[in-house]
Amino acid sequence: MLKKITKLQNIGLFQSGTPVPAEFDRVTLLYAENGRGKSTLATLLRACALGDATKLQAKKTLDTATPQEAALLFEFGGKNTPITFSNGAWNASVPQMLVFDAEFVEQNVYSGQEVRPEQRQALLEFALGDQAVKLQKQIGDLTKKISLETSRRGDAEKRIAGFSQQLPLAQFIVLAPVPDAQQQIDALRKRVDAAKNAAALAVRQVPAALVAPAFDTDAFFAVLAKKLADVEKDAETVVRQHFAKHPAPPGIEAWVSTGQSFVGADDCPFCGQTLEGLALIEAYKGYFNQAYADLKKQVGALAQQAATGLADERISALTAQAATNTARIEAWKDQLEIAPPPLPSDQLTQAIAGARAGATALVAAKQGQPLDAFGEATDKAVILERLGQIGTAVMAYNAQINAAIGMIDGFKKKLTGEDVPALQTQIRNLEIALARQHADAIKAVGDYQAAEAERKKRDDEKKKNRAQLDLLMAATLIQYQGQINQMLGAFGAGFTIEQMKPNYQGTGDPRTEYGLRLRDRPVPLGSRKDAGAHFGSTLSEGDKRTLAFAFFLARVTADPAMLKDQILVLDDPVCSLDRNRRAQTVEMLAELAGKCAQMIVLSHDAYFAREQRDMLAKNHPAVVPRIGGISRVQGDYSAFAACDIDDLCASDYYRHHRQLTEFIAGTYQGNIRDVAKAVRLFLEGFYHRRFPGLLPTRCTFGGVILAITQAPVGTPIRCLQPRVEEMTKLNNYAGRFHHDTNPGNADTAPVTDGELKPYVQRALALVYQG
Repeated sequence: MLKKITKLQNIGLFQSGTPVPAEFDRVTLLYAENGRGKSTLATLLRACALGDATKLQAKKTLDTATPQEAALLFEFGGKNTPITFSNGAWNASVPQMLVFDAEFVEQNVYSGQEVRPEQRQALLEFALGDQAVKLQKQIGDLTKKISLETSRRGDAEKRIAGFSQQLPLAQFIVLAPVPDAQQQIDALRKRVDAAKNAAALAVRQVPAALVAPAFDTDAFFAVLAKKLADVEKDAETVVRQHFAKHPAPPGIEAWVSTGQSFVGADDCPFCGQTLEGLALIEAYKGYFNQAYADLKKQVGALAQQAATGLADERISALTAQAATNTARIEAWKDQLEIAPPPLPSDQLTQAIAGARAGATALVAAKQGQPLDAFGEATDKAVILERLGQIGTAVMAYNAQINAAIGMIDGFKKKLTGEDVPALQTQIRNLEIALARQHADAIKAVGDYQAAEAERKKRDDEKKKNRAQLDLLMAATLIQYQGQINQMLGAFGAGFTIEQMKPNYQGTGDPRTEYGLRLRDRPVPLGSRKDAGAHFGSTLSEGDKRTLAFAFFLARVTADPAMLKDQILVLDDPVCSLDRNRRAQTVEMLAELAGKCAQMIVLSHDAYFAREQRDMLAKNHPAVVPRIGGISRVQGDYSAFAACDIDDLCASDYYRHHRQLTEFIAGTYQGNIRDVAKAVRLFLEGFYHRRFPGLLPTRCTFGGVILAITQAPVGTPIRCLQPRVEEMTKLNNYAGRFHHDTNPGNADTAPVTDGELKPYVQRALALVYQG
């Protein structure tokens, strides 16, 4: 419980509010006029309960720069516990302290003409108590964690989006590695480029097969083997003998044969001598006949055939064609994995040179002796072998060329059926698969999966806690509604609440949903904008305040075990309440005071405080509250002070009577001039009460004496005429101290104890005698 407030500095009007420590008992009633600091004190205690610095900082004294400080002394379990506010912070909080004040009403019930969603949410938290608040806090903490993990997951999703190319996230995450993805991508891109350039590729040149050099060896060797059977034998003998005489240089036969065409007369075209009658010349004519000429011509053709058919140029032509093929194949490498075949040009050149050498030697021999047969089978085999080497090489080369041609033709045919969008889709999928294996993508996916797993875990915990909270809310609110309606009935309210239940609409945080029932008709809470009946338009201010107080009382009385440890602070609990509800409140608080750890009641109504004190005295056992006050001090600030509640509640008549009796008893502590003034006022009060309606309203004691003196026969006050003389003497004395009868001198007229005492005794005697 709160035992003392030892320091209040610069908090509202409490610039220095504790000239002496403010003492508190188990039940304390604190009286103060409006505007003296009751609400500030309630705010102080609420801030202390919550450990909330901002609430107190908002109450900073306006006209001072000195920092705020507060020092409170609590007792918990027999141990004193200082709670302080200094340097803008509390050193601890007192959560078992509950405050009912205007802030409670505005936070939890209503403000103005409506009940706002945040008020219904706060009311739910207040109604449900610590267990539900703990669950709600856990749900709130889990919501924050879920939000954090959702944010982390979202961040990872954004990073993944940089790799996934709009592929659905779930599909991207499970993509398997494609080891040769880049190679496939490169190949597909080539196909796409080719498909886009299909027209140009369709007319791109392709390689061609080589044609091996053709050489008719059979015809060649047939000429070499040819002989002439019709040459005269004698002529042949003579000619050959002559040729034998001229072995060198070789070729004499061909020379002579050629020279025969120059013999046109009888003289020698070489030496000019006559040829007539020469036997050798005649032998020449028989030897070099037409058949010989024809044979020689054929042999001569063999030389040309060997020179051209077996020329190196034939291999050079093949080499040139192979180079063209190579260039064409190289051009296709941008589309196909293709390589030009090699042509062994040097080997072919050697082979054709060997064939040509053999053929040329045979031709030369034949030319030297046309009538002889040349060219053995071995000679032919050698030439055929050389030509076979060339043919085999060309065939091998052509096999590769034809394969390349087949690839190119197949590629061209395939181009006509290529689906470019489908190829691009394949490329995109492979690029995504490749991106999935990027280190940053792997990290992003890992972060996403970790965040999602943690989010799901927290979400499951939240659902579990929410299910518990829902069960607790349903049970608690049904009970809470019943307790509220019971209290509303005790207050004599003409309405009840109904359908109190939790509602998650709006922010997703639970709040109370309830309606009113008035004159057996449902009335929604509504808002100030609603045209029909609603909370603001139907309930009076007293009804609204009663409902708020019922909410508070129903909550604090719901759990007796918890109530015995709670400190209840109530600021003006009967504000706006009528006499019946005020009386019910007094009774409820008296009962509540015996059940809670401590009750502190703040009020600007001294009569309520007195009634509460008197009701507490009827408790079993009786409770004697401490009564204190807050008074105005120098500088129009406020400070805790003593309070005489009976004096505050007494009428002027009773107060004046007490002044006189205390003066006679010697216990009066005030100024005796006030006692002198009180003599006349006391007598005026007595006679106005003794004869109500028979004396002029507000007439002074002199007016009372005049009315008695002039009273007609039969008038009740006429019986007082025998006392007029004594009354007049008392009035003359007391009139010295009143401005209406002694203007200008009332405050300076001398007054002494000895003179005053007999007049006081006479005034009391006049009243006591009736």
